[in-house]
Amino acid sequence: MIITRTPVRIPLGGGGTDLPGYYKKFGSFFISAAIDHYAYIILKSRPIQGIRLAYSEVEEIDSIDEIKNNIMRTTLQYLKANTQQGIEIVSIGDLPARSGMGSSGSFTVGLLNAFHHLHRQAAPAHILAQEACHINMNLLKYPSGKQDEYIAAHGGITCFKINKSGKVTSFPLAITLQTINNLQDNLLLFYTGVLRDANEVLAKQKKATENNDPHIIDNLHKIQEIAFEIKEVLEAGDITKFGMLLDKHWQVKKQRTSTTIPHLDKLYEIARKNGAIGGKIMGAGGGGFFAFYVEEKKEKLRKALAAEGLKEVKFHFDFEGTKLLVNI
Repeated sequence: MIITRTPVRIPLGGGGTDLPGYYKKFGSFFISAAIDHYAYIILKSRPIQGIRLAYSEVEEIDSIDEIKNNIMRTTLQYLKANTQQGIEIVSIGDLPARSGMGSSGSFTVGLLNAFHHLHRQAAPAHILAQEACHINMNLLKYPSGKQDEYIAAHGGITCFKINKSGKVTSFPLAITLQTINNLQDNLLLFYTGVLRDANEVLAKQKKATENNDPHIIDNLHKIQEIAFEIKEVLEAGDITKFGMLLDKHWQVKKQRTSTTIPHLDKLYEIARKNGAIGGKIMGAGGGGFFAFYVEEKKEKLRKALAAEGLKEVKFHFDFEGTKLLVNI
């Protein structure tokens, strides 16, 4: 039996520039933070032939090609998995799918990590991230970027650069332990209860960037500039300025189609009136989780958002990335 644990993430700056429609023209820089909510994969051989899968659904099938779950089917096909003996895969997630936390990328990385260990061929983080991106972007042709898979594999509070050919380099954000602790204390995460399909939102951005839509290109240029500003202020320990940059980021991001809805705009304004210096919706937008930066009025903010039905999700940063927990 193999059990892997893979973190989800909070994007801190530069999200959206990690899609090929942008980085193939301009390159990309983004910062992301892994947190201690996870996708777990349990993988084991069975004494009988066939495949049993348990995630939000349960599948009992005879061959890989019959698998309904797109990521599971494509990953097993990519790995040329031998299912003659029989295999069982169970997926457990701490947070809901389609909530903007990068759970699909974490799921793919964790599944790959489990199979590599099953075959006694442990793979480094960058290989797991490369393979996961290949599966989701090239084989499944999802209109996604590289952020989710890379931060899930590496963990930490990490900077990533993508060159125009798609090569990714990573390095940790150079911040002090005190800044990490302050950031963790002041960044509050709330679940809106609104789920959405990120692929629908990202498909519009993908088409617009490929068509050189000047509005979208200019918008992503501004997002890229803010990412470099966020790096600078966090490395200087100026986390109040980081909160202000989150607000600047939100004002830019919401100019893109489908990233927000009136309900989310209302929640953001409530948060700002009750102590939040800035905030952002997680992922492509349209729903999921909101992160707000607040220093002195945390309880006021919590009460105001609880009155709107939002639930706070406590977290710490994860510095391990995808990890093998059990190998029996």
